[in-house]
Parts: sequence; C-alpha cells; structure tokens
Amino acid sequence: MIYQTRIPWTRFLPRLGRGARGIRINPLDFTPSRIVNIRPLPLESARWVTLQEIEYIDANQTKRRYERAKRIHSNTSPAPAPALAPALAPVPAPDAVAIIALVHHPDPRHRPVEIILQKQFRPALGKVCIELPAGLVNSSTDTSPSNTARRELAEETGIFETVTVKRAEAIAYNDPGLSDASVVLVHLDVDESGLTHRKNVALDEAELVESFTVPVADLENQLNSLRARGMAIDTRLVSLVAGMQLWKEFGTKLSL
Repeated sequence: MIYQTRIPWTRFLPRLGRGARGIRINPLDFTPSRIVNIRPLPLESARWVTLQEIEYIDANQTKRRYERAKRIHSNTSPAPAPALAPALAPVPAPDAVAIIALVHHPDPRHRPVEIILQKQFRPALGKVCIELPAGLVNSSTDTSPSNTARRELAEETGIFETVTVKRAEAIAYNDPGLSDASVVLVHLDVDESGLTHRKNVALDEAELVESFTVPVADLENQLNSLRARGMAIDTRLVSLVAGMQLWKEFGTKLSL
C-alpha cells in the first residue's frame, strides 16, 4: 500500500539550508509506540524466525551441538550434511542490504554532504532505533544487492531519481554467535534534486519509518544526542563512526 506522509514535505524544505538540522522525510510521532506484552512463542507458531540445532565438528575433532536463530524465508540454502560440507562453501545470496546513502548539494561549503538515516520502533528492543536504511532481499525480483538498495531507498524515502550506485561490499554477517543472518552494505550517492522530486513513500501498513538526514561530519554528535534522548543506535552506525574516527586519527599513515 502507499503510505502517505502525515506532514507535507514542503514544510521541511526551508531546513535545507540549516546545517546540522538536516531534513525529515515522512515525519512520525513515535510517542505511542511501546511493548504491551511479551510471552513465549511455540516454534510451530513462528512466522519469521525459527531455531535450529546444529551438529558440528570443531578443530579438535570433537562433535558438538549449537543453537542458532534463522529467518524462515532466508535466501540461504540449507547447508549440506557435515560429512559432505566443503571447507569453503559457495557464498549464498544475502538476506538483506544496508545502505549508506550520501546526499550531495551544489555548494558543499554552505551545505555539506549528508547521510540518510532512519528512525523505527523496534519491538525486540522496546524502543526507537536509529539505523541506516535497509531491507530484505526479494529473491524473486531483486537481481543484485544494488538493485535491492535502490528499491528500498525508493520505497522508504520516495527518492528514485538521481541515485547512483557507487559500490557494494562483500557479504557480511550481523551476529554470527546467534544467527546466520547476512547483509551486504551498498553505497549510494543521491543528488540534492532527488529530495525535491520524490514519490510518495510506499511502506507496508505496519512499517512506520521516518527518514532524516544529518551532515556526515556531525554524525557522531548527532548519534550521541539521539542516544541521550533514549534511542538505540544500530551497530552498523557505531562501526561507521568508529571507522571515521580511526581515519581521522591515523589518516594516510594507515597502510591499507
């Protein structure tokens, strides 16, 4: 379904010239969001996630067991039996993409490069989380992670023009101690004109997401401010800030 913005986009156009304040896309009031009940869920009733027990042999030739969570509709094919598993199995398609979308303005001296972030109430946390734009790969329609990234950005922000794919990173894993859930990080460049020629945000009824921008140079301060207001920060953003700080500290002295 098409989810219309609750507040007209034009209301936020004057913010394009206000530095660190950035802009807001599909602004939402998350105040009513809260957990009202938590109860055990039988595995046969789960729709999206299940548990698996894995039997494996470790480096000491000891047979062990391990529990993992797994997406029910994962793009990852079932693993072969342990005795038949190759040492280096083929890399599967990712479950999801995360997007580093940078907005470039005509005069970076007056309007620096900004990054698109999102606010979303995450029931698993019981609080609003600040994240990079992201979405699950649709194996039946998405031909590549880059294609998924463009589709997700268009659905969640309405930005569909002046988007350039810079590169896609190799597949990575979100929390390998808990799950085999995988992600590919895709870098997109967005021209400022894409913000003013937007389509309606196209989200599912239960998918309440607010997108907004902050200057890349002020990202750490902005995240600290949001954290101080009680919001959670996604680990990918923390890693991004850590990488930026590492580069500031060592710069070209790093042998990369």
